Amino acid sequence: MPTKRLAFILLAILTVPAALQAQEARGTITGRVIDPSGAVVAGAEIRVTNVATGTSIAGRTNDSGN
Repeated sequence: MPTKRLAFILLAILTVPAALQAQEARGTITGRVIDPSGAVVAGAEIRVTNVATGTSIAGRTNDSGN
């Protein structure tokens, strides 16, 4: 029994640093802009703002409204 417990603890110690390094500080937002009739809106300006920092980034939709 102690050998299995020790093996589990060692496995946990070895795998936790690898899991922590896999964390990412970025994200992705995807979507499609459509008008009330369901048609895509090409060239629409999109602005995303981080409410915690006030930082924003802008972009435009492509021909498919993405």
